[in-house]
Amino acid sequence: MAGLTRTKVESSFTKATPKVSISIKPKVDLPDKVLSILACLEQQGFSAYIVGGAVRDWLLNQEPHDIDIVTTAPPEHILAHFEQAKINPHIPYLYTLQQEGLHIDIKHQPLTKQKLKQDANTRDFTINALYCDKSGTLHDPLNTGKRHLSQRILQVIGQCEQRFQDDPLRMLRASRLHIDYELTLSSELNDKIIQHKALLKDLHPSRLRCELQKQFLRGKAVKNFASLEALGLFENIFPNTAKALTKMPRLKEWLQEELRDTDQRVLAKEPVSLIYLYAIFTAISMMDEQLNVVNFSSIGARLEQQIQQYGFNQFQQQRLKQLTEICLIRCNKLKFYYQPLQTLPEEKTSNTSFNYASFWQKETVESRPHQKEIRPDRIESESISMQ
Repeated sequence: MAGLTRTKVESSFTKATPKVSISIKPKVDLPDKVLSILACLEQQGFSAYIVGGAVRDWLLNQEPHDIDIVTTAPPEHILAHFEQAKINPHIPYLYTLQQEGLHIDIKHQPLTKQKLKQDANTRDFTINALYCDKSGTLHDPLNTGKRHLSQRILQVIGQCEQRFQDDPLRMLRASRLHIDYELTLSSELNDKIIQHKALLKDLHPSRLRCELQKQFLRGKAVKNFASLEALGLFENIFPNTAKALTKMPRLKEWLQEELRDTDQRVLAKEPVSLIYLYAIFTAISMMDEQLNVVNFSSIGARLEQQIQQYGFNQFQQQRLKQLTEICLIRCNKLKFYYQPLQTLPEEKTSNTSFNYASFWQKETVESRPHQKEIRPDRIESESISMQ
């Protein structure tokens, strides 16, 4: 019965009525810094197109975070004419450069009309298989991208099962695009995500972190969390956290409050930290409802093991451990906020426990003591690389 109930919740959330259909312009207004790159390539006799998310964003009157360019220019020409271009060690013939704060990827490949359609078929969603040339003219090789973008429908290219098996990250991207652009997941896509969500357990930690930065650090953390949870994706990337949230709903209130705070900080252009959100997820996962207590003298090994699974480097692991301990201490309302757990006096830690049920019944936002003092990552302006 629980499974049936959940499916209804997922469907009602992910198939909500989208915004009214939009009119797709036949041309895209390209910024000068992008035009200069395309002009440089074409002046040398090479074809070049912008493809993917940047085209989609411009059509929706949004500023893209990065730009993908495909060109017939050979690698030696790209490196000769763009001195700042760096070779991508993981993807053949892909070169990356930064220009005026914009991340630009340039990839060498054949671009005949047939090849353009073949390239489009390798992309994830129909709305990301749109191309534009230097004149801004829009090209839709699959004849579905413009229509789906106009109707605000998110649809996978090809078979969902194969696409998700090739790259499970596409399920997380679908959830994010659904929220960021107020799209409706096609019925097939919605159902196939729910069926194949377990594939996320094999996703590499660094790729997961990169995607979660986009989900949680761009001002829509609350909505993205709701979408991940509705589709059953969150429980497959943070299973212990999801289990605790289900058993103790009050913890979800705390998490949602932190996500709201993160969204507000993003809008205010204040520093935010993905490591801090990981610390909250980890702290929640440490709370065992069977005991209904957290005993600080017994969680050290569990904490170390769980943090190692995230794939952080040594410095990031230490930072995450400190922040997780702070979150646990905060929940326990103990009064030694900044002392690492391993240095706390034995008489204070050996028998220290707290009943979370009674704590959350009494706790309110206003009554939390020293809220600012126990949020050092939100006060410091440090920037921690997640790569």
